[in-house]
Amino acid sequence: MEFVEKTEHSLHSQTLTENRTREHGILHKVQKGETMYTISRKYHIPLTELMYANPYVDVYNLIPDDELSVPVGPKQ
Repeated sequence: MEFVEKTEHSLHSQTLTENRTREHGILHKVQKGETMYTISRKYHIPLTELMYANPYVDVYNLIPDDELSVPVGPKQ
C-alpha cells in the first residue's frame, strides 16, 4: 500500500518538460549502457526514489531514448 501512495504522489507532483529543470525534477533520456542504478547515482538520489517517479518503466529493459522522470530539487 505504501508503494502505491508514493507512486500516486510522484505522478501527481511531477510535471516535466524535456531537458528543462523544473521545481520537481528533470527528464533524463536514457543512453546506451545506462541502468536505473547508474542514473540514480548520476543525480545523487536513492534508486527507490527514481523507481517511484517512474512506475511504468520496465527497469529490466531500459533502452536508449527512453525518458525517465528524475526527482531533483526541493522536497515538499
